[in-house]
Amino acid sequence: MNNNVSKGGNSPLNSSEDKGKGWDYKWIALSNVIIASMMGTINGSITLISLPAIFNGIHINPLTSFQYLLWILMGYGLVTATLLLSFG
Repeated sequence: MNNNVSKGGNSPLNSSEDKGKGWDYKWIALSNVIIASMMGTINGSITLISLPAIFNGIHINPLTSFQYLLWILMGYGLVTATLLLSFG
């Protein structure tokens, strides 16, 4: 058994050079989450804004049947999720 271990010794949590690092990492993690959320919102907004041009390009009237709108939105979401998981 090692008798050199004392309370409050040189554990990684008590070293003086690491003080404040945890706080910095919290801000980095928070900024990453905020940026990712903002990018997801912007991506959804771009999709909704571009829908009229998409419908004009494939010559479909979106007001006649709501199913086309749902298929396009769900297909876009599925492709985005698949590519995100594949390529990170």
